Amino acid sequence: MLREIAGISANEPIEGGYDLLAEIMSVEGMTRFKGYIESHPNMQTQQVITTFLYKFAIDDMVEEEVGLDGWTDPLIEQLTEQHEEDLFTTSRIPGVELLEP
Repeated sequence: MLREIAGISANEPIEGGYDLLAEIMSVEGMTRFKGYIESHPNMQTQQVITTFLYKFAIDDMVEEEVGLDGWTDPLIEQLTEQHEEDLFTTSRIPGVELLEP
C-alpha cells in the first residue's frame, strides 16, 4: 500500500522497509532473507517474507492469542466469507481501486 500511495515503483527500495521484519525474525533468518532477496530480485517479496517468517519468526513476537467470548469457528468462517464478498463487491465499484497484499 505504501508503494501505491507514495507512487514508488516495485523495484525501488524503501529505506527502512524491512525494519519491522528485523524485529520479529531471528538474526540468522534476516541475514538469509536479505541474501535471498538480493540473489532473486524478480521474486514476489511478500511471498518470500511469508516463507522466511514461517521458518525464522521469533514466536513471542508474532503470535498472540486473542480470546473473544462467543466467537466460534463457524462464526469466524461466516464473517470471513462475508468480508471476502464485501471485498469482491467493493472491487467492482467504478472508480474504486482495491489494494490487496
